[in-house]
Amino acid sequence: MRINLEVDILKRHLAIVLLLVGVCQLRADDSGLEWREFPSLVESAWHQCDFRSCQPRTLMKRRLPEGGTEWLVDAPGAERPEDGYWLLREPAWTPWLLTAKGAPGELTYDPKRTGVFDIVFNLRAVDPVCAFGVRLDDESKFDIVRTSPTTRERNFNEDVLWRRNVRLDGRKLVFKTVGERLYLQGVTFLPQGHKPARRRVATDRVTVARAAGRHHAFPGIARLADGTLAVVYRDGVAHVCPFGRILMVRSKDQGRTWSKPQVLIDTPSDERDPSIHTLPDGRVMVTFNTWNSWMSHPNLRAKYAEQTARIEQDGLRAYTGRWMMLSNDDGQTWDKPFRVSGFAPHGPMVLDSGEFRYPSCRTRGDRRQVIIWHGSAGGREWKVGSIVGDCFWNPKRRNAVVTYEEPFLAIVGNGDWLTAVRVPHDGYIRVVRSTDEGKTWNRADKLSVRGFPQHLLTLRDKRLLMVYGYRYVPFGIRAVVSLDHGTTWNLDDEMVLAFDAPFSDVGYPVSVELDDGRVLTVYYTNADKPEACFIQAAIYRP
Repeated sequence: MRINLEVDILKRHLAIVLLLVGVCQLRADDSGLEWREFPSLVESAWHQCDFRSCQPRTLMKRRLPEGGTEWLVDAPGAERPEDGYWLLREPAWTPWLLTAKGAPGELTYDPKRTGVFDIVFNLRAVDPVCAFGVRLDDESKFDIVRTSPTTRERNFNEDVLWRRNVRLDGRKLVFKTVGERLYLQGVTFLPQGHKPARRRVATDRVTVARAAGRHHAFPGIARLADGTLAVVYRDGVAHVCPFGRILMVRSKDQGRTWSKPQVLIDTPSDERDPSIHTLPDGRVMVTFNTWNSWMSHPNLRAKYAEQTARIEQDGLRAYTGRWMMLSNDDGQTWDKPFRVSGFAPHGPMVLDSGEFRYPSCRTRGDRRQVIIWHGSAGGREWKVGSIVGDCFWNPKRRNAVVTYEEPFLAIVGNGDWLTAVRVPHDGYIRVVRSTDEGKTWNRADKLSVRGFPQHLLTLRDKRLLMVYGYRYVPFGIRAVVSLDHGTTWNLDDEMVLAFDAPFSDVGYPVSVELDDGRVLTVYYTNADKPEACFIQAAIYRP
């Protein structure tokens, strides 16, 4: 679920990027990639947001998921502050967010760090400014940390450098309010001596689809029977809104130029996550998911009151579901969509027989399962095949514990089946292998590859390419190759296909190999404001 990005991240970790060494070009070749010194590869271990450990806890409240607040600890007889309190929230985009109401007393935070660090505060800039006081516990004077000014229409996240070369060795941070709003999302501790890495960076990128005032996302790509490339994507006005619809564009010159969009499906609800495939018999298939994405958020229900009323009148399930639609003429016209059992953003795997294997997630009590649906009769008949793996399930804890989401299934060069799974909690991709065509599955392996969601493509030379969105520092798209059918991945040769997005609303890359052996990877990224997402492609030789 990606609903946390309605007002998304401007300059997320951009301060960290600017604090380090600028990107330096080293060598170019004809592959569409060039080697560069690539700074700002901030490791997850450097970032902390464990504000529940702050002291004194008697000054702290927690916002409840169902609304309201409660004191963090039960302290009978304790004097509660009359002029305010510190408040912990659990928004979707970060495990903990520290705010303040009124003017509570000082709060002490122990990062439990030893060594020398640059200290960066990860803040949300809100109207008119976000500010707070901070000092080390062995000091007496507070420094005031502020974000850039904002407006009501433009809020964003900003990383603000506090100090360089601070020796911690058990020292603690002390926070106080200064009469301004405070939204502290985390603290990043950059260790002394961190060095930039060398990466191959894509230089050959093209715009696939872009329109002012529109939010383009979640692309799929396929080569049609006549060699034309077709890209489908979701078009709306924001990441979450009632106006999502599925569009398609075409390219007859290997992805260099693209046609005007064609509308494939548009209902009163929100169509999302399309995929497109050419079937063995030449027909074209598109899958997508429709759901009332905005209606679980009271502010969005109010914002889109007319659309909400329409859904309630027609019925909450009138349009929602997992869908498939087919075309007999290379996508010029389409049969009526019909419901299917499985769903994943990049669609099902299509066998040479024309049958489908659709990796999907389902819940059973407090367990989340990744299963494979077997589809036949052109997608009209489905039955559950095998269980790939399972994990604990609690939707309110999906960013705090390992939770499986958005699987993708592919056949790799040695004939094994490989399922790659998104895990929002830590971002590290899990893969599960089957050596008997999906009948049984090994245990999930946690890769050192970080990003989501993931797409696998077996190249003509049997190498395995994985592409994935990178909602870390800096935001963009990454790719990596395996030479042993997905057993190991060479992150020293990780490719950076895009890295210049100011917001974290990026990703969902999908790839196709071109006639000359290059790869076209299509993804969505953003520009100068949160809703300005568009479809872009990188052309390169991995």
